[in-house]
Amino acid sequence: LSLVPPPSINKAFSCRFNIHRCGLDNLYHTTSLNEQKIASSPWQEQEQATGNSRNNNEPPKKVVEKNRQYWKTGPTFFNPKPGPLPQHLLYAIETNTHPVEEQGDLGNGVFITRDWRRAWYTYQSPDDNPNLIDSRGRADYMIDEIDGKVPDDLIGVLYRNGPGKFGVGGDRVQHVLDADGLIIKVTFPPPSSSIPGGEGGDGGQRQFRFQSAFVGTKAMQEEEKVQEFLYRGTFGTGPRGYAQSPKKGLNEDPWEVPLLSKMVGNAFQTNIKNSANTQIVSFGGKLLALFEAGLP
Repeated sequence: LSLVPPPSINKAFSCRFNIHRCGLDNLYHTTSLNEQKIASSPWQEQEQATGNSRNNNEPPKKVVEKNRQYWKTGPTFFNPKPGPLPQHLLYAIETNTHPVEEQGDLGNGVFITRDWRRAWYTYQSPDDNPNLIDSRGRADYMIDEIDGKVPDDLIGVLYRNGPGKFGVGGDRVQHVLDADGLIIKVTFPPPSSSIPGGEGGDGGQRQFRFQSAFVGTKAMQEEEKVQEFLYRGTFGTGPRGYAQSPKKGLNEDPWEVPLLSKMVGNAFQTNIKNSANTQIVSFGGKLLALFEAGLP
């Protein structure tokens, strides 16, 4: 079962849930594997839209990409050297289709480097729908394309939290886990209910609502105001010191700060920034965004 946004916003966010083998235990969220969040990035591959061939007998069209630098398998512990793509993955990436994989294949750690890099784009509107997501990461829409059928007893709200805003002022964080948190919410209404906001429908077709927002921590707001890093991150991000960042963009490879400049900028910085990007729990009538090195 897949729940995906309308075609016009697939590039902004892949809201895809796979439960076709069992049930809720296999419910998961992925930020971007086959779709890209934004159309412009340092690793941008110029692609030709292929359309959806599932509803006709035409073979998938080949994707045209000028840059195939990252068309290779990513390094893993057991396979530290990147290698060429297996034939089924090469076909999938060339035709912009989902690869055919068995359950046992998923534990082998084989992934496409291009897709992995795309997964760490900053969450923002695509070029063809600039008003979809605002500067605070807020989006709100109904998911109107569904493959398969959602079980009637799958009811409730799914929350996910993870890195979503990868820098400030055009300067990327040094590590993806230093990024500010992004909360997503998907509402699964009862089949015969009517909930404000459009879910439900008195026994009619269920409508599923997607919402999102960055976690507006005090630290994030302060950095947004001055458009530069003010706090040390857990994994190497921090004030730049005397050296001026080239500010290549939030989705560029991070700038390597000169060691002396980093030491000067962080000499008296003892507080670690709470990025609130690790987990989310409901407690005491509130939603708490968690962080491993700090309070909710």
